[in-house]
Amino acid sequence: MTYELVVLTQREPDALDLVEAMVSADDTLWVGDIGDSTLVQLRDESGRVLVSIGTAQRVEVEGEVERLLGDAVTAGLTVPYWQVEARVPDDAPEGPAVAHRFAAALASRLGGAVWPPSPPQPRTGVIERPAVDLISEKSVVVVQEREVVPMSSWNSDMMARCADEDLALAVLTPLGSRITLPLRLALRGTQARWVVQDADDGYYDGLSGLPLDWDGNGFVLAERARTGGLSATFLRGPEDADLGHHVVVDLRVVHDATEDLVLGSAIEELALALAGAAPAGWGPGEPAVARWDRAALTALCRSRAPRPTWLVFTGGHGEPGPLFGGAVRVSRVDTGVKEEITLVVSPPEDTWSPDALDALESLADRHAGNVELSTLAAHWTPGRPDLTYPARLLGVPRPLAMALGPVGVAEAGRERVLSAPAKGRLIGDPTEPGAWYTFDDDTSDAPWRGLSDLMRHLT
Repeated sequence: MTYELVVLTQREPDALDLVEAMVSADDTLWVGDIGDSTLVQLRDESGRVLVSIGTAQRVEVEGEVERLLGDAVTAGLTVPYWQVEARVPDDAPEGPAVAHRFAAALASRLGGAVWPPSPPQPRTGVIERPAVDLISEKSVVVVQEREVVPMSSWNSDMMARCADEDLALAVLTPLGSRITLPLRLALRGTQARWVVQDADDGYYDGLSGLPLDWDGNGFVLAERARTGGLSATFLRGPEDADLGHHVVVDLRVVHDATEDLVLGSAIEELALALAGAAPAGWGPGEPAVARWDRAALTALCRSRAPRPTWLVFTGGHGEPGPLFGGAVRVSRVDTGVKEEITLVVSPPEDTWSPDALDALESLADRHAGNVELSTLAAHWTPGRPDLTYPARLLGVPRPLAMALGPVGVAEAGRERVLSAPAKGRLIGDPTEPGAWYTFDDDTSDAPWRGLSDLMRHLT
């Protein structure tokens, strides 16, 4: 199993600190790097990699590391502090001990803590699995044996590699693992999936519940999925007594590609409308340790253009408002710069306020008025208050509202938009309007029927 370790230090590590900690780990090892990568590797005399060490990240957001690693790990640390990640490949059985000696030396030198606090116990048995961090001709398997699996820098890098090389990615976890919201959003694509290994039920897709088999090159739909349906384990539902609901909003806006464009305003507006606060942190992965900064976010996206940029944001840690988070994909399109935003809020006391729907309508109205709005869709769906997801069926989401931007209204035709079977009205500029629809029928199937009828009508 590939092993991951995190070092948290109160003071920023410099080059001498890192070198001294590496020497403490094992003074017979030598240091190498990976081309243009910022990773440093500790190798043995044969050149075999024992530990890969990432660059130190400044943690500016209170509660973000605790969200993934637990409250105890940051006891005694105050923001800002620094995080260093280390990773041991599966073919280096002595690697975890080396990594922990490095981590302990660094934490002792600078003040801090190590997660997990000690190396894993040697395995006494063999767990059957297709591969551990295996790379085949068609796919990559990343094994994550953690209680909470985030969209870490390692997972983010592997997803980028798979996209560049047209490989399918499988994040393989045991049944008891939960994934974070950003990782769940990243695994919604056609080339990535969450694979769960259950001793009684084999492999299945953690999001859909479809049974899977390993065919030697990748995970494929199992024959029993066609005959027996979804995994029985998946269908048993969550074991959590505190299951609540989430408000999920997908917003697509397109900005003019001007020199003075600053991204992130739509994210801020969504967060303020539904959670009462702007995001606290952001970054290319989890934990999102950088303090929310629209100018810095924009600068990163500009530096990567014309390649798209995928980022996460988070908020509500230890604050009066609800916990929320999400992801945004920024890309260049023919008409400008597109932001594809998904924001998820865990509302306090598991209640949905009509005022929040009014706030979403006002937001859609503003973006339709400046012709930035493409689409908006809002749902009410079962979910855990901590915005993590078990590999179980949580329940059926319920549509709340949908908005169509001026371009969509123009393509469908104003008369067709207004004659739709769902309740709707024009929003934005009357000369180039958008449209707003709500699905507030109380019966269980009417909202979905209304949304389906609307989509058929508009297309």
